[in-house]
Amino acid sequence: MDTTSALPKKSMEHKLSSGLAGALVKAASNSEYIQPGQSCVLDQSGMMENATGAAQSTGHFSVINNYGKINIGVNARLSGEDLPVFVTPLPIIGTTTLEPVDTIILWFSRMQTGTMISGIYDEPFEVEYEGGQTSKTVKFSGGIWVLQ
Repeated sequence: MDTTSALPKKSMEHKLSSGLAGALVKAASNSEYIQPGQSCVLDQSGMMENATGAAQSTGHFSVINNYGKINIGVNARLSGEDLPVFVTPLPIIGTTTLEPVDTIILWFSRMQTGTMISGIYDEPFEVEYEGGQTSKTVKFSGGIWVLQ
């Protein structure tokens, strides 16, 4: 019987930027930090303004796009570094509300550290973090994953 404690690797602090060129993402504006409950304005010249509004535990934040048709990108602070985690699949016009969802997928595989994951070949188990949750415990027993 194995017990695994899973922790999400995302803070509640996000960084917004904008831009998309085919399959390659390239920031086309400055980035600004934003907290859940806040909003940022992408102005007509393509500059992202400082976040406004009170930070809340809602989980979502908004981008008010005054620039025109553009994809919005979101970075998250992971291990002290800002890394891209999401780009809107379609260009955004006007206001969009985004709500990050942290999901960890667990499975067994014979891999070494530093290996590129090419697929999940066993029965995966998804653990979703919502509403400010920071820790969950999962147990593998009798051939199945169980959330504690």
